[in-house]
Amino acid sequence: MIDDRFSGALRHAMMDSSARVYVVTSLERSLSRISLSQSCIRSVVSLLNFVLDNEYTTSKFVERVNKFRKEWARHLDRVYFRSYEDLRWECLRRTVFSKVSRSEIAGCPAVSLGATLDLGCGRGCLSSRLIQTAFASEVVGIDDADFTSEWNERVSSSTTGTRQAFERVRAAELGQWLKTKKPFDTILLSYVLHHSESHFVDMTMDALHHGLTSKGQVIVIEDSLVTSTSAAPDEDPLQYFSKWTQWAQESQRYALTPAFNAQAILDFVAVKLLAGFDDVVMPCTYRTSTDWHTVFDGCGFEVKQTINIGFPDDRDIDVPQAAFVLQRKRQ
Repeated sequence: MIDDRFSGALRHAMMDSSARVYVVTSLERSLSRISLSQSCIRSVVSLLNFVLDNEYTTSKFVERVNKFRKEWARHLDRVYFRSYEDLRWECLRRTVFSKVSRSEIAGCPAVSLGATLDLGCGRGCLSSRLIQTAFASEVVGIDDADFTSEWNERVSSSTTGTRQAFERVRAAELGQWLKTKKPFDTILLSYVLHHSESHFVDMTMDALHHGLTSKGQVIVIEDSLVTSTSAAPDEDPLQYFSKWTQWAQESQRYALTPAFNAQAILDFVAVKLLAGFDDVVMPCTYRTSTDWHTVFDGCGFEVKQTINIGFPDDRDIDVPQAAFVLQRKRQ
């Protein structure tokens, strides 16, 4: 759903000329890389430019978004929901899962994350890949939104038997749900937390304490600029990292920088235009790695590993990527 609040935030972000020029230029490259047609890409850019039109209203914008989805539904289903899923998995396998110190942190065999909870699993693509490739010994995927038909399809076509399952769990019910389940070796939050208001981020992180084994770990993957280290990102073929670092330093508040504005626009493109997820909220709570470290610390977690992914060449949108491996603080 696109409400007046987010509509206003998107309009404000598009008025930032630095962010706007970056978004248009990077989208023309990144969407071509994942094989979207040039006509579709032009439609995306045109829709973004309408945000600055004098005739712009939220209702007119929603009409245009719905028209875009209808016109490009078949193309996006083939290119974005099917072909791109292979690229998305390979990117996460290469940049995150192959680099997590699993045996050290989770107390699991080096080949496995152990029993894994994929929190905010969406359609279940990542959950299925984790079990198929033996990165996890078993996976439960949960989401606040209802993807039952797609979950049923994944389970019915799977050869992993009872080692893969899905459930719908409301965000407010997470803590109670976890108390009824066997503790997990790994809890994964893949691009979940920045779609939650700060209050729900704290609620979610607090609830995770009830769901971990004694040596359990939490893996958080986020659209986040790593500012807590001088180390170069693992992947940055187009040299975006220095630009974003400079942008982030333009204000003491990250939310007042071109970097933040570019994130807001590109997140909208990925979630609302390409994926068409109406149930995903857009509170615009993007944070740098330093900010995330503060959040995790306040919620009783220690950051054991920060992976400065950077800007992989096989992503749909060019925003900085980071992963954090957490453990509960020792009492």
